[in-house]
Amino acid sequence: MVSERRKHPRFGISQLVEVDLGQEKYINAEGINLSRNGVLCKTEDECPLYSRVLLMVTLPYKNEERIVNMEGIVSRSVHKGKGWETGINITSMNKAGRTVFDEVMDNFHS
Repeated sequence: MVSERRKHPRFGISQLVEVDLGQEKYINAEGINLSRNGVLCKTEDECPLYSRVLLMVTLPYKNEERIVNMEGIVSRSVHKGKGWETGINITSMNKAGRTVFDEVMDNFHS
């Protein structure tokens, strides 16, 4: 097996992720993996490439769960089976969300 050379490791997740495409269009997605740079998820509908999206991801944080809101851009949208494999590059999040996200990523890595 060839190991992947990625700038940031990916961690498997199994949860629903809410994707807001703007104009009151929301897509429920099933999270596949998460890295410091992005989220990979399965969606029933296609997310147009380069669309700006808002994401809500629930992360385990200090014995509880925290919802982290982030912004991103769709960088991948591949039709697979009955749905779409959608990659989203994270572009920003608020300071509190960034603190939670960074700590969770650090703990995944250790």
